[in-house]
Amino acid sequence: MEKIHTFDENEITFHNFDVHVSKVQAGHMSSVATLIEYFKEPISEDKYKEIYMTRAFLVWMTHMSAKEMKDLPDEIDVLLKDHPATAFATLCKSANIQHQIIHGIGKNIGYIPGQTDGDGGLIKTAWLAFKSNDRWHLVDPQRFLGAVRGFRRGDEILLEYQGKTVLEEQTATSGTKLIYVIDFWFCLHPSIFVITLLPDDPEWQLLPPEKRMTKSDFISFPFLSPNFFTAKLQLLSEQTCVLHTKNGRCTVTFGADKSNARFISMSYKLSLRKGTGNLTGVDVQDLPLLVMYAPSIDTFSFNIRFPVAAEYIFKTFVTAPGIDGDGYQICSVFRIICSEPDPNCKNLPLDVGSIGYGFGYKAVDFGLKSPSITQTNVVVKCSENDDVLMKELTFQIEDDKIDEIEFSSDIVGEENKENVVTETHVDEVSGKLHVKAGIKKEGEYALSIIARDKQNGQRYSRIINYLLTTKSFEEDYDLQLRSKKRKRDLTLGSRRQELLDKKNALSERIKAIESEIDHLKKFYKENRNNKRTQTEEVSMESQLATETKATQTDELLCVNGEATQTDIVTTLVSDKETQCEEIQSDVNRTTETTSDDTKIFVLKAVEKDGNIVIIAEKSEGEQEIEPIPAVQKSRTCAVL
Repeated sequence: MEKIHTFDENEITFHNFDVHVSKVQAGHMSSVATLIEYFKEPISEDKYKEIYMTRAFLVWMTHMSAKEMKDLPDEIDVLLKDHPATAFATLCKSANIQHQIIHGIGKNIGYIPGQTDGDGGLIKTAWLAFKSNDRWHLVDPQRFLGAVRGFRRGDEILLEYQGKTVLEEQTATSGTKLIYVIDFWFCLHPSIFVITLLPDDPEWQLLPPEKRMTKSDFISFPFLSPNFFTAKLQLLSEQTCVLHTKNGRCTVTFGADKSNARFISMSYKLSLRKGTGNLTGVDVQDLPLLVMYAPSIDTFSFNIRFPVAAEYIFKTFVTAPGIDGDGYQICSVFRIICSEPDPNCKNLPLDVGSIGYGFGYKAVDFGLKSPSITQTNVVVKCSENDDVLMKELTFQIEDDKIDEIEFSSDIVGEENKENVVTETHVDEVSGKLHVKAGIKKEGEYALSIIARDKQNGQRYSRIINYLLTTKSFEEDYDLQLRSKKRKRDLTLGSRRQELLDKKNALSERIKAIESEIDHLKKFYKENRNNKRTQTEEVSMESQLATETKATQTDELLCVNGEATQTDIVTTLVSDKETQCEEIQSDVNRTTETTSDDTKIFVLKAVEKDGNIVIIAEKSEGEQEIEPIPAVQKSRTCAVL
């Protein structure tokens, strides 16, 4: 399942920000500029600031549409009266956010699947893309601001609704516009966005060239609502919005992740388009129940039979975590063309309600698992003699339920239960439930497996329903195989996409780390250069101070208690031995120039503890003059 949005929902949350936007006051709206400054207050330097800002624009537009505010400045008043796409673009421009208005065609609420023009056809519309962190994000401001509830086209005859036959002409209603935030249309993933809105310029699909839709693809693609994606469903049956029956039958199947399917429930409406088929004189009592709803552990199937050749509209509805509104919400719409009716179209023998046909979570709740038959139809050979051929179904029972639950079976048939033979047995050693059924007369029958808690003596509840039939339809088996294959393909595709998303996320993280390392390196280099400059300055000052002290020491050779300056010979050297030799040479030269009547200090230069030390020798003994570092300059001392 592809991600619904193009921002990271683990890093970005809008609740507190939306609250801030909803608290906007008249004083914040003296101009567009002051309004934008108010939106910026909680953002600071966030790397997702464009996403937060554009979200603020849409939440504010929704907020202002839901209430009346008088005496607004002309600039704000004009903005709110503009088309939502135009207003959004104006705000983006004022906030210096890169954006693009996109023109194209869309499917609106009255769209008839597969129709291209006229009433129920495609509409011209506009939406936008904006850029954040070098990535384009798609948004439809008009759909973000709310939806219409209660719309009906009025050109249909409702045949069946949630397992009940209706046969009622529909009256056209325009519905009611509700103003509220619909998050789905903000930063919607391009592969989902393009199902409803197709840009004139293919580049703005924001998809790789090999994944882009043509207009023909767009028209034929299934009409799936936002609730389909919110419920994380997959379409396992034909990938088209216009279905054609085979032998007067058709199947629509959805898949769901096992971890999520338990919390999903689906329903349906089946209508006939007026003027496409003849139901004259048909009484509602004579019309058979046409749709077999079959929810399983991870699929939801609708097996439909058609009584007359005509065009039909089949709508599915869903309730699931995360879907707004009470009760079932629209999920998908299909147009079904039936060229010939089902010759065996008979009333389904049982209204199974929400648990439907087949093995589902109601059976799991009563401790059953591993059914031997996963199909909804159980084909049984008819035996009109006393030797009835029995079809066996087996289920594993959870260990803790074997002694707690009592199982049995029940039959509802076309005529009476005398036509069906059933047996129910629990093998406590193997922990298996065995149910056998045999048919004595051609037809269809509903086999219900029922259960109750032994302890409290409650009434039996239906936990599984199967359609027992003597007729086999190869296309049903083929459809099931195709659905299983598509589910495997989608599962593999989803896993590949997850791995790709993880790889991309890891690549982005590596880039971020590399960028941070480069930043730290640059910072370290600049800091090191600054420290080196400071060190050199300190070293020069220290060297100057040392030289001054050394010079003072060298020149304070006292004769008769008085200090006299003399010239200094300095030589830059790096080798300690050379330093000693140079200093000693200077000392010797100085001594030779001294007159006989002067008291002479005999000087020598030696290495001591890594320093060059000058020794002054007198009759009283040797005396050390202040050490000179080995890396410093050599010095001589003069005498008077």
